[in-house]
Amino acid sequence: MFTESGDVTPESVEHMVQLFKRDINRADADRYESPLMFVLPSAIYAGNRSSIATHINGAISAGHALTLSLHSLATRVLLEEQPEGQPKAVGVEYLEGEGLYAADSRYNNTQTGQLKTVKARREVIVSGGTFNTPQILKLSGIGPRGELEALEIPVLVDLPAVVSRRTDKAWDRWT
Repeated sequence: MFTESGDVTPESVEHMVQLFKRDINRADADRYESPLMFVLPSAIYAGNRSSIATHINGAISAGHALTLSLHSLATRVLLEEQPEGQPKAVGVEYLEGEGLYAADSRYNNTQTGQLKTVKARREVIVSGGTFNTPQILKLSGIGPRGELEALEIPVLVDLPAVVSRRTDKAWDRWT
């Protein structure tokens, strides 16, 4: 991989780590000649492959107050009205059960899941990806007023910047 993308042969694991830190978006004319550097994971820490799963499991093992819920589907962010300004995110509502998400190969439309809520001590981070982050926000009442009202979702925050590009009732208005 390194030889193909930069004519370099790593001399050691440490050297490989240094090579991974290079800017693969460099301005060289031949930077796209070999796609290998772009398709391989480059999450390397201390010479070992790393991932978010490694980090989360490490945090739990270290005794941090973190709960991991597998086979779960976030349905909305829980919001509380504030005396001044926008509502504050205080938790998440979710369904627990296997195969609840229609894009999952294990999806079973007869499975309903168990509705649960969890409250955050500090902050709520919504990270569902390109399609699911806007979906979760909209289901929570955060999004373009017209779209939320058309879907009969109570509008808590009129935020036109929440946009998703997927096939749903709102898609017809964009095409």
